[in-house]
Order: sequence, then C-alpha cells, then structure tokens
Amino acid sequence: MKLSMSLLYTSLNRINQITSRSIFQKDCTSYNKPFRRFLKNIMGYTGVMDEHHIFPRCLKNHPVLYDIEFNSGKNLKLMPNRVQSKQLRYNQDNSDTYHISNVVLKHESHPSYTRYVKTQLDLIDPYGQDREYQIWLLIGHLEQHLNFENQIPFK
Repeated sequence: MKLSMSLLYTSLNRINQITSRSIFQKDCTSYNKPFRRFLKNIMGYTGVMDEHHIFPRCLKNHPVLYDIEFNSGKNLKLMPNRVQSKQLRYNQDNSDTYHISNVVLKHESHPSYTRYVKTQLDLIDPYGQDREYQIWLLIGHLEQHLNFENQIPFK
C-alpha cells in the first residue's frame, strides 16, 4: 500500500485550518474529539499519521501562550509515524520525488524544534496589541515548514 504524501499532508490538516476558527478555544477538530477521530478513520490515517502539536506542550507556560488552547485543531498537524514511514512517498509537481528521509517524522525527539519555537515566541511581546496576529503568523510558518527537514530545525 503506497500513500501519497500530498494527500496525507493536506486533507486533515486543511480541515483543521477550515474548521478550527481559533487557537484560543477548543473546536470539533481538537485533539481526541470524536469528529477528529472519525475524520482520521474515514481518511485512513489511523495508524499511519500521528498528531503533532505545532506549539509544543512543554512551552505551555511561555508568557506569549498564556491563553492558547494547546489541543485546538489549529495547533495540531498530522505527520507520518514510523510504522508506515517506509511506504510514504511525496510527489511534488509530478517531477521531483522526495523519499521519506526528507520528511520530518513526529516520533523523533525534537529538542531543536522546541528551542526554535521558543526563540520565535521570545520575539513576540506578550502584551503587544498584535500578539494574536504574531501568533497566527508563527503558527502558519511552523505548520508550512514542518513537512521537510532542513526548513526549520527539528531533531
């Protein structure tokens, strides 16, 4: 069974972006909610993809994230797990094929990623008027660049 990475990376992650209105509240795509489990099941992601918190839970007490709902669908990204990693391939523009070695896997320890996110959060004023906008920009940047190694530190 070969799975297309473009399909795996976009389907439920796009549903998160559409249905999750805010990172500041729980929604139907929050972690372990019945609707999220249902979507993962019908899309065939159960056992293939794992949940990754874009803002790591260990940064829960960061001053900028004081009102963030860490299990909101906006803070979750599906990433391939190790069990299925050998079967995954990503085809970009039908020309370049990236093998799984280029794909960031969730199960790896990611202290470099956590340090990177903390450094980015430290640049945001926790009391600034544009704090929510800056968080929105950062989560978009992280979500977009988590797909492949060497775009942002991970391991």
